[in-house]
Amino acid sequence: MATVVNIALRVLSWIVTFMFLMASLIKVCPFIPHMHAEMAKEFVKLAEVCPTAWFGYIPPSYIYMVTVGAWELFCVVGLFTTGLRKTCYAILTVIMIGAIYSHAALNDYKGLPVPTFMLVACSVLFLSSSSQPEKMKRN
Repeated sequence: MATVVNIALRVLSWIVTFMFLMASLIKVCPFIPHMHAEMAKEFVKLAEVCPTAWFGYIPPSYIYMVTVGAWELFCVVGLFTTGLRKTCYAILTVIMIGAIYSHAALNDYKGLPVPTFMLVACSVLFLSSSSQPEKMKRN
């Protein structure tokens, strides 16, 4: 029987999957012209504070945007696979840590709520997915 926690985790996982699907499609697919162009403008600033800038490499903004979008899309597909779910949540958590860092480095505090929510959601789902095999062994 499904508990309230299991139902909440399932709903949260679907929300996370849908949000990352939409974000990745906007970044990767140029057939969404207005949103894709707006995201490209945003990534011009984000590329300047990319963590690789610490090592002297500033990636081209469009390549950076498409790379982040491709990783998000890969992880969304992986969320439908039981074996990859934990790894995908870990990758999405790292991407969200990078997004929070980038927005904070640009003093763009109005851009912080969504990555912060997604970081917390991915962390909760990562932790819950890592404890599931232990539950299965006890039963």
